[in-house]
Amino acid sequence: MKSFAFGSLNFDRQSVPEELRDMTVWPSVDEIALGETDRDAYRRKELAIRQFLLEPDVSVQEICRQNNISPATLYRSFERCTTKHPDGRIYGFRALVPYARIEPYKRTKAVNKGVSPTRGGMSGALNMLLERHPKIREMLKKELRDRNKPLGTTIREVRKSLKRIHKKFLEACRAEKIGSDEYPFNQDYLGIL
Repeated sequence: MKSFAFGSLNFDRQSVPEELRDMTVWPSVDEIALGETDRDAYRRKELAIRQFLLEPDVSVQEICRQNNISPATLYRSFERCTTKHPDGRIYGFRALVPYARIEPYKRTKAVNKGVSPTRGGMSGALNMLLERHPKIREMLKKELRDRNKPLGTTIREVRKSLKRIHKKFLEACRAEKIGSDEYPFNQDYLGIL
């Protein structure tokens, strides 16, 4: 029997907590908004999850055969459904929508000098830098928040140009001892694109 990790608790199919078995409170999906192919994939997974939880006498293999999915897909789908959503609830049936992301993209590869900003290859570079250097993230938040300070009750004026904020960003990167071979200094436009 397959085991899952929900938080720090390991459990199998028979020991799924009652609060997870009540699918009436699971966040749902408007199936009509999905295309025909995606709707079919969604419905097969949803039906398999419902059978998985509500029909313990039916084997996993039989559930998978009836719904034309693999056991790995069933287990992965259930785990995705029970993952905590940023809104504080579980993802529920929202996790079954084809191509729905549960985790945000996280870059792991270093940004090389040869990467052209117009040809791609830079996804997540800035976010990776800001995760590694929270002081730079806080400085950027403050600078961007202060960029549009109100002058009165209805008047707003741009007080800091993006060029000036970029200059402060580079100064903060130097203060954090980011080397010339690292992002943003290894890029032609120093991270401006």
